[in-house]
Amino acid sequence: MLYTEGDHVKYDFVVHPGGNPVDIRIQSRDVTDMAVAVDGSLQLNCRMGNITEQAPVSFQGEKRISTKFNLDKGLIRFELGGYDRNKTLVIDPSLVWATYYGNSGGEYGRNCVTDNSGMVYWCGSTESFTSIASGGYQNTYGGGTDAFLVKFNSNGVRQWATYYGGTSFDGAYGSCVDNNGFVYIAGITSSGSNIAFNGHQNTYAGNQDEFLVKFNSNGVRQWATYYGGTLSEFCGFGCITDNSGAVYIGGTTASTAGISSGGFQNAYAGGLYDAYLVKFSGAGVRQWATYYGGSSDDAITNFATANGFIYAAGETSSGTGIASAGHQNTYGGGTDDVFLVKFDTSGARMWATYYGGSGFDANPSCAVSSTGNEVYL
Repeated sequence: MLYTEGDHVKYDFVVHPGGNPVDIRIQSRDVTDMAVAVDGSLQLNCRMGNITEQAPVSFQGEKRISTKFNLDKGLIRFELGGYDRNKTLVIDPSLVWATYYGNSGGEYGRNCVTDNSGMVYWCGSTESFTSIASGGYQNTYGGGTDAFLVKFNSNGVRQWATYYGGTSFDGAYGSCVDNNGFVYIAGITSSGSNIAFNGHQNTYAGNQDEFLVKFNSNGVRQWATYYGGTLSEFCGFGCITDNSGAVYIGGTTASTAGISSGGFQNAYAGGLYDAYLVKFSGAGVRQWATYYGGSSDDAITNFATANGFIYAAGETSSGTGIASAGHQNTYGGGTDDVFLVKFDTSGARMWATYYGGSGFDANPSCAVSSTGNEVYL
């Protein structure tokens, strides 16, 4: 499998059950000399210069398999330790760096994103009192469970890290970076304080709210908001930005008020919960918000943006109120179908479709091509 990673071309060998990695032989042309270095890397001397292949790293799932380069009569082969021949083996996903992150409490990493300069942002939740925050907005554990956000440079060196939370449960479930280098985290909170700042909703509504926070690249908080009504909200995916600098959140809500404004569907439709989608400006001003659902249960699990449009993917058990001018306008049956809906920049629905059969269809994601002409579910 050949692919690009940044400005590098990479390859992986994927050995499926029944395959034999001994059959892999690589021949390099125009190589005058080659050797395996002490660190396990492969050194190739070529007429046009020298090439270094980092030591191979192989995995089966999360298990690392011992792997070495083996030179045999001008051919490059792989020498492997013990592995399960009944499982897929991936050879040479070159490991640049890796790190643990946490202390004596439980940590849950939820999402990571990169910015245009190659910086890495990672968020999640933590129950550790120390060793999490450094040089960030909140350096002290708030209590209960806190969200966290940490920034690494491209070499894996931590730049700063912050807790985010009050005295109850707070967890970050998603993050995104806009074109100007600002980073957002979205999550859920049961804390009545230490969450909102100069945002759309500065008061906790009760039960469980979603939150959205904006930081600059140095970890300084710009604004933060609760989002929710008197019942529970859950962020299904996190957040996403578009080229204009707007930011979107969405998920599920059981609240019948305090959610929608100026969007496609302003009334709660029924069931245990409806999906919802909200658009904010980069300054934290709500542009529009909408419920999305029918008389049963509906949830948004993922979204994508392109050319000013936003696509939301989700799952539903509602037989009506979902599809319009789409590929599949009738509920397929079973426990759940997935759905895909397209909105324009003002929150008007362009089209929507079910996708599913008579079985169980759930937990979809979506992506848009670089041209914006194709959307994938």
